[in-house]
Amino acid sequence: MKKIFLAMLLAMPVLALAQGPKTSTQVKLADVASIQWESTEVSLGKIAKNVPSLATFKLVNTGKQPVVITQVQPSCGCTAAEFTKEPIPPGGTGYVKATYNAATLGAFRKQVTVSVSGEANPAVLLLTGTVE
Repeated sequence: MKKIFLAMLLAMPVLALAQGPKTSTQVKLADVASIQWESTEVSLGKIAKNVPSLATFKLVNTGKQPVVITQVQPSCGCTAAEFTKEPIPPGGTGYVKATYNAATLGAFRKQVTVSVSGEANPAVLLLTGTVE
């Protein structure tokens, strides 16, 4: 009997904490940051070898919180990227500019992976075309 009473006494604080009030860290889904890309794929068409070609990807903050582009990672050394560094307010726009400098002839498909605060999964942006 003592063991049951002792177990109940130990469990009560845990159960009381589990039923506590919501904290300020709990957020409504409507308040979460959200973005929309204008396009996630840009065709550069036919480009010349060793002549850099630029693709611009635009995004709009469709959420209720400012967002920040936290990381931009091109898939290879032949692609460089620059992006909006300051926070993008709700309704505001940002960009990722990817420059591809082709060293080989033929069709290409390059990726740029972009992480944005408030987004669970990174976006994958594609550059496609043919080097002549």
